[in-house]
Amino acid sequence: MGTTYHVPRSTDDPLGRDTRAPHTARRILQEQPSWLQRRADELQRLNRDLEESNLGVRSLHAALDEKAESLQRAAEVKSRVVANVSHEFRTPLHSILGLSKVLLNPLNGQLSAEQEKQVQFIRTSAEALYELVNDLLDVSRITRGKVEPRRERLDLCATLQQVALRDLLELWGHQVQVAQDGLDGVALAMEARPELALVDMGLPGLDGYRVAKELRARVGEDIRLVAITGYGGPEDRHRALQAGFDHHRVKPVKPDELGRLLMVL
Repeated sequence: MGTTYHVPRSTDDPLGRDTRAPHTARRILQEQPSWLQRRADELQRLNRDLEESNLGVRSLHAALDEKAESLQRAAEVKSRVVANVSHEFRTPLHSILGLSKVLLNPLNGQLSAEQEKQVQFIRTSAEALYELVNDLLDVSRITRGKVEPRRERLDLCATLQQVALRDLLELWGHQVQVAQDGLDGVALAMEARPELALVDMGLPGLDGYRVAKELRARVGEDIRLVAITGYGGPEDRHRALQAGFDHHRVKPVKPDELGRLLMVL
């Protein structure tokens, strides 16, 4: 025998019908406008925040552009000032260097040891300042776009060796001048008339062999020439001596070896 279950209907409907579903639908319809309004208000608030952020970004970009233009104008003014001042410095420096050269020339009268020392000091200081002025002019030309940088391979060992030799010679009380290529080396030797020239055989422009031949042809035996090279074979030494060098040394030249060389010369 089966069991029958009776589910009572809502008493809200006299016919016993279930009236809960229509009430729920009306409640949802009534709640939708307020939900949509809240979403609309939230979207408006987000749009206002976004507009304010965009305004801040545009203001920041404008300020950065203005600052960049100001820095560019300042850089141009600085470059012009540096160039003008450097050119103004070069004229008196030329006079100082020329006068010191005249004073040191024995044909214009013999100086005492102290006088020669002081004039040499003046000339060395003027040369150092002249190099600084040239460096400033180079910086000015680079910042104004007048010089295009060029990538080249650098022999770091040779550069460090050159710096070390220069510092060492100056420490020992010698006056040192440096040329970066063979042509400048010949011109510098003709002007300064040094007692000794250390010549790197791998110089650009004119190599060491041609530098030696040029100097022997123009200066004769009044200058001692030392070949500084990376090759130490007998044929390399013979070729250097044939070109006019007095001595042949293999890089890197050690301080004690340089000292002995100077004592011989």
